[in-house]
This record gives sequence, structure tokens and C-alpha cells, in this order.
Amino acid sequence: MRMAFAAIMAFAELCGAAAAGPMMPPGPSPESSLAGVWRVIEAKPAPWAKPHALSKAEAPLLESGIDFAEGAVKGPPPIACASAKYSSGVTYLDEAFGGRLAGDKSTAMAKQAHLGDGGLTTFRVVCGAVVRDFYVDEHADIVMAEGDVLYTLERPTGMDPQRFMAGFSGPSFDCAKARTAADRLICADAECRNPTGTWP
Repeated sequence: MRMAFAAIMAFAELCGAAAAGPMMPPGPSPESSLAGVWRVIEAKPAPWAKPHALSKAEAPLLESGIDFAEGAVKGPPPIACASAKYSSGVTYLDEAFGGRLAGDKSTAMAKQAHLGDGGLTTFRVVCGAVVRDFYVDEHADIVMAEGDVLYTLERPTGMDPQRFMAGFSGPSFDCAKARTAADRLICADAECRNPTGTWP
């Protein structure tokens, strides 16, 4: 994963913040650094929204698996798409999240989202009239917004990442309310599942 992140960062540096601009033409195939299953490991109020504790209803994608596949995004609604097109490029900070980071507080808000303050490496998914951008953060995860909720997606690691599938993959308790170190570890660690891919 570190090598993939290095390649992404090299691409971003090559483009440079000053050269941020048009995305690549959309096509049915996701880039290799995006393709496959990612898991939503964190949900929090977006930096432009009022801080508060999220309920499970406010963060329905938390603990879900999202599969960026050929011509489709597999996972729960509203992110699932039966006819997806993919693009990539570099986005200016003040263009990120539909311009919601623009203004005097843009750098502070970007830090809250674990994003840099220059050009953001961006994976774009087009599903009909809906366009979703996923930004590579400083941990080599990807960050997206759905309304006023910011989601962080992590690629599962371990002995066999291929066994992780699209769909809900979390424990029975509400990870949005996880308070103890043990609960947070369970919510963040996809390897806590048993070999059948279900939670004990």
C-alpha cells in the first residue's frame, strides 16, 4: 500500500497544485490504486458542519464495504451504482467537496479532514447525474462526503483482503458511538471478522 501511495503522491507532485485542473476523461475502469474493496472505517461531521456526535442513522455507510469494480460501484445505497464511470486527477483545495472548503478557513478544514493544503489527488465516480469525489488523505486512505458527513475509507489488509466484500461489514453495536478502546479497535479492524466474513 505504501508503494501505491508513493505513486499517487508522485503523480500529485508531477501535476503540482498550480497545474490542478481538468480530470482525465471518464471510463468504465477504475485506476488500479482505487479498484477493489475499501471499508468505511470512520464517519464524522464534515468540517463545514456543526460538530456533534453522529447517530447511526446519520452515518449509514459506516462499517460498509465498497467495491470499485469494472463499470460499477458495489455497496449500499446511496453509493452503489450499476453503471459507473471513473476519472482521476488533481483538485484544488478550494474546489474540494463542491467548494465547501473555500475561504479563509480552508487550510484548517483540510487538516480536520486529514488532507494536505495543496493539490488533492482525486478519484471521481460518475453515476448518471451524480458525481462523487474521493480524495487521498495523508494516511493513504480516501475521504468522501455524503451531505454533511465525512467518511474515511481504508483498503482492508491482512492475510486475504479478497475475502472482504461489498455491503455492511461491521459489528452489531453502533460504531458511531464507540467509546472504549476495545470497541474502537473492533470497529477499525476488519480482521476481527471470522473466516466466513461475518461478525461473531
